[in-house]
Amino acid sequence: MNTLFEITTDIRLLEELLENANDQDQEQTILDFLADSQTNLQEKVDNYVELIQELQARATARKERAKQLQELARSDENKARRLKTLLQTHLQSLEIKRLDTPRHRITLANNGGKAPLILREDLNVEALPQRFQKIELDTTAIREAIEAGDEEALEIAHLGQRGQSIRIK
Repeated sequence: MNTLFEITTDIRLLEELLENANDQDQEQTILDFLADSQTNLQEKVDNYVELIQELQARATARKERAKQLQELARSDENKARRLKTLLQTHLQSLEIKRLDTPRHRITLANNGGKAPLILREDLNVEALPQRFQKIELDTTAIREAIEAGDEEALEIAHLGQRGQSIRIK
């Protein structure tokens, strides 16, 4: 049995022969072979689609399992974080900055990097000077303006072509 790609190549070659066929016998031979190739093509495509669907089902199952494992990992991380916070609070209350145990060395140290920036709760962002604000594009408004034929919007952007995809039912 031919592969999908061999069948596709055969079909293209037969189409060329069909265009150049002069006598009725040659044309019928080509048509018969083409019909056989079409049958094989349908069978091959059916098998390929079955494989695609099997891989998609496996991927879905693995994603679900990964989601379960991620939830378990997140739970463990939260428990570890709570335990570390409680240990830190306890060592701070005892004013212990370093503690050596048989298996571990625990040190309370100040965090490095930039000091945290704490904004006032009543801060009005619009009232701040421009240098403290960011401007973001409103791509939805730009798209709507282009679709409406707005010349100004067409000077800064355009809509691209949609791609293609295979849909399997």
